[in-house]
Amino acid sequence: MGRREKPLEPTAGPVQRFAYDLRKLRAEAGSPTYRALAERTGYSAPTLSAAASGDRLPSLPVLLAYVEACGGDRAAWEARWREALAAEPAPDGGGSPYPGLARFGPDDRDRFHGRDDLVAELLALTGRRRLTAVVGASGSGKSSLLRAGLIPALRDGGPAPADGPRLAAVRVLTPGERPARTHSARFEPSDEGAEDGEGRGEGSGEAGDTFLVVDQFEEVFSLCHDTAERERFIGRVLAARAPGSRLRVVIAVRADFYGRLAEHGPLAEALRDATLLVGPLPPHRLREAIVRPAVAERLVVERALTARLVADTGDEPGGLPLMAHALREVWRRRSGKTLTLTAYEAIGGVQGAVAHTAEEVFGHFTEAEAARARALLLRMVAPGDGTQDTRRTVERAELGSDCDAVLERLVAARLLTVDGTRVDLAHEALISAWPRLRRWIETDRERLRLHRALTEAALSWRDLERDPGALYRGTRLSTAREAFTDTTELTALEGDFLAASLAAHDHGVRAKARAARRSRALLSALAVLVCLAAVAGALAWQQNRVSDRRAAEAQARRIASIAQTLRVSDPRTAIRLGVAAWRIADLPETREAVRTAGAQREVATVAGFQAGNAPNSPSLLSDDGRVLTVVDRDEVTWWDARSGRRLGTDAYPGVSRRFAAFSPDGGLLALRTKRGFSVRDVRVGRTVTPPLGTPHLADVEGEFAAGGRLFVIRGRELRGRDLHGRGRGRMVVQVWDVRRHKRLARVAGDITRDSPSPLLSPDGRRLLTCTRDGRNLTLHPLDGGRTRHVPWPRAAQRLACAAESRVFTPDSRALSFTAGGRVRTRELDSARERPRLDVPDVDEHEVDYSEDGSLAVTSAPGELALWRTARPGAPVMRYALVEPVYGVPRLDRADGVIRYQTDGAVVRAIDVRDALAGSGSADRPITRAEFSPDGRTLAVAGSGRAGQDVELRDARDGRVRARLPGRACPDCPAPLLRFSPSGNTLVSAASVVDRRGDPLGARVFRWNVGARREPADQLVPSMVDSITVPGDDVPALTSGSPAEVRDNDAGLFDVWEVGTRAPSRALRGHAGGLWSEISPDGRLVLASNGKLTDVTTGRSTRVLRGEGALAYAVFSPDGRYLAVVDANARLTLWNARGTRRLGALTAESHASAAGDAMSLAFSPDGRLIAMGREDGGVRVWETDTPRLTGAEYPATDGPVLALGFAGDALRVATPRTPVREVPLAAARAAATACRRADGGLTRAQWETYLPNLPFRDTC
Repeated sequence: MGRREKPLEPTAGPVQRFAYDLRKLRAEAGSPTYRALAERTGYSAPTLSAAASGDRLPSLPVLLAYVEACGGDRAAWEARWREALAAEPAPDGGGSPYPGLARFGPDDRDRFHGRDDLVAELLALTGRRRLTAVVGASGSGKSSLLRAGLIPALRDGGPAPADGPRLAAVRVLTPGERPARTHSARFEPSDEGAEDGEGRGEGSGEAGDTFLVVDQFEEVFSLCHDTAERERFIGRVLAARAPGSRLRVVIAVRADFYGRLAEHGPLAEALRDATLLVGPLPPHRLREAIVRPAVAERLVVERALTARLVADTGDEPGGLPLMAHALREVWRRRSGKTLTLTAYEAIGGVQGAVAHTAEEVFGHFTEAEAARARALLLRMVAPGDGTQDTRRTVERAELGSDCDAVLERLVAARLLTVDGTRVDLAHEALISAWPRLRRWIETDRERLRLHRALTEAALSWRDLERDPGALYRGTRLSTAREAFTDTTELTALEGDFLAASLAAHDHGVRAKARAARRSRALLSALAVLVCLAAVAGALAWQQNRVSDRRAAEAQARRIASIAQTLRVSDPRTAIRLGVAAWRIADLPETREAVRTAGAQREVATVAGFQAGNAPNSPSLLSDDGRVLTVVDRDEVTWWDARSGRRLGTDAYPGVSRRFAAFSPDGGLLALRTKRGFSVRDVRVGRTVTPPLGTPHLADVEGEFAAGGRLFVIRGRELRGRDLHGRGRGRMVVQVWDVRRHKRLARVAGDITRDSPSPLLSPDGRRLLTCTRDGRNLTLHPLDGGRTRHVPWPRAAQRLACAAESRVFTPDSRALSFTAGGRVRTRELDSARERPRLDVPDVDEHEVDYSEDGSLAVTSAPGELALWRTARPGAPVMRYALVEPVYGVPRLDRADGVIRYQTDGAVVRAIDVRDALAGSGSADRPITRAEFSPDGRTLAVAGSGRAGQDVELRDARDGRVRARLPGRACPDCPAPLLRFSPSGNTLVSAASVVDRRGDPLGARVFRWNVGARREPADQLVPSMVDSITVPGDDVPALTSGSPAEVRDNDAGLFDVWEVGTRAPSRALRGHAGGLWSEISPDGRLVLASNGKLTDVTTGRSTRVLRGEGALAYAVFSPDGRYLAVVDANARLTLWNARGTRRLGALTAESHASAAGDAMSLAFSPDGRLIAMGREDGGVRVWETDTPRLTGAEYPATDGPVLALGFAGDALRVATPRTPVREVPLAAARAAATACRRADGGLTRAQWETYLPNLPFRDTC
């Protein structure tokens, strides 16, 4: 008889209570001995006894084995274990060495590590410059660098200017909504000594330079909407540059607002060489930031935890506050002096820790407190306008006394910070890391914008001593009245302002009524003035028409802007709003909106959960992509993925805890039981078969196969014990017929728990497994045939077994798997390899085939692609994902869409009808292309033939019209191509090298396209960069560096007239110029160093002031414009002489996110400019309005080789796919958009977005 267990006191703490309940579970199971439990679980009797001893919490695997052996609910006990782990008091000790979401402060310098090099660089920079900018992504550590790095270093006597005074004071501020008025005194230099961030002195007593740190400088743009106020504040910042200012200003600005700095000329000029970029921490610096604060507190960080944190944080710019918060939560759950990986996994890791903390706090609120918390948090968010959402500091008085309890709990959890009278989010990372808050923002985004505008207007009204002239009127008043029918979310000031506006409106209505009555009384006396009244009426009518038109234009601009913000959260409404904006008023903004709507692929978003449900519940998108099934708590709900309509609900208590697997159509659920898996048909609400499997299986997994007809179970058969008292057994795979409750096969052998999951073919006839060493694939026929190894090369079998993704083809004859950046497919019987899909070079791919196998959809991190399997050289459609794909994307060929599921049971749909109509990729890619001026003909080269041959193709259907003969030149690259304005002449130029590989120059051919005769050719001793053909009867001109110049640092260029034997002009003095571009008329040559030369006079001038190093440039055909792309992928528009910049079309961050610009083209009239990117995407601007963001056309194949304007369409040439045509005419774009969105705005949507305009059918 074993020893009696020591008694437990359940009130002694969470660990003792947990052990007490474990012993109770064992008693309810009949009090089996620990030796008997050891035989069932595979763990030793002492290990199981220690699990219920009450000394410490058991590990999760031991607990689950203990619970399963006693017949308990695994999911319920895992949840209780996590609660006990969270409630377990941490050992005594001082404060946390990690700040969590909060930034490091000046007093935290001893805990601030990993940025020593940046601190030194910033000290040196501030010593040289009176105005300095620190730029970095949100969460990259800018604020901590300034507060815990720069400020302490300055106070310690850090490097000062060589000839300047010593430090007098340090001040810290954040701009807020009224930066100039609020912080005017902070710009007065101090005479008394250094001050901290709150303005309290602690200094040297000598006059010197005052350092002013302006944190979150982006608030000048995101929160301050008064242009004059903004300019005054920026003016004060710029004034610090004066040598006698006694000020040195350091601003910290978020990277996505860097383009806004560039829009302000003086500010951009001041920061040109005074900017410090803060990037992600490299791995060794991350280790310092993790380990050193713990060492200072005599704590130990497990090596496994350090490695995991470095891997999880990685190069993500915004990961530092998330990592700090995760470390703080791990510290709270430390084991003695050790920070453990177990505690880290319990809180959900870097990505889940913030959400874990926030949900834990939110879950303890009452319903009323939850509503107050929602309103409070949303008040602290400023929705972005083309940028990320930002936090907003609020005054304590703005929140109301009923928020005190909620506020204190959020502050205690370090989700909010209180600084005097101001309250703020602990970090902007909370916005992106907490799904519930992010969902609130997306749901109420437009209302948030209205609320922020109302707050700003109310503050202005207060500052103007409640001047009636500052009240809301007209459209703004009616919009606010509809949006804020419930005024409980408004502050007293906001409520008074709205009430005063409504009262003034009502007073005006009554005044108008009184005036109308007086008018009727005096009607007879005014009869003599009828003629004058008629004239006045006509004038008033005309004025009203002008006023109505302007009001309509304002509404059109407004909803065009709203459409841009809804493209991710509500794509269908965004498309409809873009069309409506153009129908209401034909403006540059609305044309851009309708073009973007016509090109927008994403057409629908369906959320498979309701308010209050858990968005991370198990869910499945059916194999046909039309039904979304969601398991949530005690019910199963299925939704129409096309309309978003709920199709039905099956109530079943405990279904979420017992859930194991979905059938492919979502109609069947496998549920865990003590005797195996039961199968429930949720459509009819009943169990359809006795449990599948056997009760003596451990570590069991199960999944449906063959369309839901079969069920595959993998587990370990328990047979006896090993020397350590653990359950012994081998892994087996069972295949069951679901409806007949019949076991079709049992496979046992050379497989382990770590082996990849077995695969069952779609026809249900063969089971595929990998051996334990991962070297062999084995086929098990279910009809009683002989088991055999797949006859593949050993290397291919190893790759298939190691692949992250493996799937049978629809015909059940082949297996597809990802390896080395490709989806490889091999036939199982013959080992023949089918054409490969060249996907991005990552292994995390999912593949879905169409029923006939002719199409494939692949998903990788950040991208979806559609392929024709017979011609897989390139995808026929590529789509950049807004969120990661959860599960397998589904192709609905009948509807012409791909639907995919994202985290949180959300289904998104993208329109691929145009891609399905295409013919797939070309067998041989082209490397050079050029459209004729009318866009009807495409000249291509480099399609696999040797020499200088050029094909002329019909740009509409790709049909080859002619092959223009050249000269044999196997070693020559594809030539440059250029048409004459009429399109009748084509000139090509390609580099030529001798046998040693030394350049000889360029071979230039000139074809008469119509005659198709042997071309005239000439060897030009110049490396041709650019060609222009001014006309059919005049010589073509080329520009480039001389062939004999090996290193063109001196900037030597020659301009040649084709047909002559000497250069018409030799250009010198272009030092640093690596390439040149010649204007259409041949008069101007631009070098990459920014020098423009007039060929006729030879006079060179420096142009394009303010541009960086140029990548390439294009002149417009009409000679009015010059577009240039710099080394940072920024596209700017200039006049043709390069003396006046007309606008920056793309900022550096925007262009880099989308891929470098690869092709530029102007329309023949210069009215439009198009940019093609490396990823195949295209953006189009109107040159009259370069301030707009441009219409975006999504990517397919890339890179873009050429762009051609053909009437009201733009044609796009890429290496493999057929020429793509995108509509430019607003009417065509609107028709496409209406088809994709299934019509225009409904009456309900019109009332929501356009309440002041009469309804009209926009489609």
